[in-house]
Amino acid sequence: IIVEVTGGLIAHSLAILSDAAHLFADLASFAVAIGASYLASMPATGEHTFGLKRTESLAALFSMISLAFVSIGLGYEAVNRLIHPPEELVQGKVM
Repeated sequence: IIVEVTGGLIAHSLAILSDAAHLFADLASFAVAIGASYLASMPATGEHTFGLKRTESLAALFSMISLAFVSIGLGYEAVNRLIHPPEELVQGKVM
């Protein structure tokens, strides 16, 4: 991820930066899903009579929301680049 972000910034490439953002969102979603799966496997207690089964649904919601934020941010930046083209062009040789 770090190399991809660095390369995207050096090359001024929104495509590489968007791939890095997508990779980070997926990595965070996987981590949350693993944690939620562990919590959901715990037995019910007096305080949590149905256990923690809902954590899996909340993890899926987190995944969807994080990708929505990434998509909105990238869409905003893409439209911004169309309206106000950057002074430096994408450096294809760096990619």
